[in-house]
Amino acid sequence: MSYATVAQLRQYLPQSPEYGQQSITPSGACTLTYEGQTTGTIASGATATAVQTALRALTTIGSSGVNVTGPPGGPWLASFQGQLAQNAALLTASGAMVAPATDALLQAVLDRATGIVCGAMRSLLADPSFDWAAYGAASTKIVRGAVGEYLTLPPHQAGSVTLVEQVASTNPTSYSAIADEWLQEGDGRLYRPGRWWPADRYRVTAVWGYGPDVPDQAVEVVLELAVNIWRSRDKGGFSETVGAEGQGFVRAVAGLTKQQQATLENLRNELFQIWL
Repeated sequence: MSYATVAQLRQYLPQSPEYGQQSITPSGACTLTYEGQTTGTIASGATATAVQTALRALTTIGSSGVNVTGPPGGPWLASFQGQLAQNAALLTASGAMVAPATDALLQAVLDRATGIVCGAMRSLLADPSFDWAAYGAASTKIVRGAVGEYLTLPPHQAGSVTLVEQVASTNPTSYSAIADEWLQEGDGRLYRPGRWWPADRYRVTAVWGYGPDVPDQAVEVVLELAVNIWRSRDKGGFSETVGAEGQGFVRAVAGLTKQQQATLENLRNELFQIWL
């Protein structure tokens, strides 16, 4: 699941038109047509270079108007260049299927950026299973309590706790239900009116997880990373100033910048305040 959408990313990349990149999937020998001009026959098993040469021979594209990549025999990716990329038309073909490819590539970039943010949050939370995702079915976890007014639970859906059991004092493998003695606070903690929770083990049934609502701050970081990945294509790296103001220099930073890292740390702290 990506934390942002292609539509959101396109707002940051208005220079990435719908037909700027197109996939070409041949079914054998084929010809390609661009704005009324048609290539010679492109052999079955042709290399991307051969396809590029054929397309660049069209005066409607020109000698530097398109780059083509892909394995021999296709599928190939035609990336229009320069001014042509801003208003490219859709290729047509005989013996091949042509389709816009930009959105699929943008989605792949968003998936990569989401993976970076998700991985950073897993590290910050020390939770290798972390993700913002739809809640599943209720299940039971063992929770260790500390002496105090509240029993703090791992992340779960608010109001989903249905059963709380306390380990038996005489049998560490046996649990007994705490019936009608606890209330669930809005932040997910459990409260026992007039009583404190002992430092025991508890068996709790709830719907566990962080939920499907990705915070706006995380969405923004994903979009920032995706913009950089798209522009550099091989690594993310927002520019940040290093050194004193007016005396520093600018460098490319691979992955998360300090500001983005701080944003995710703030999200971690908010989650800690709620769940830990």
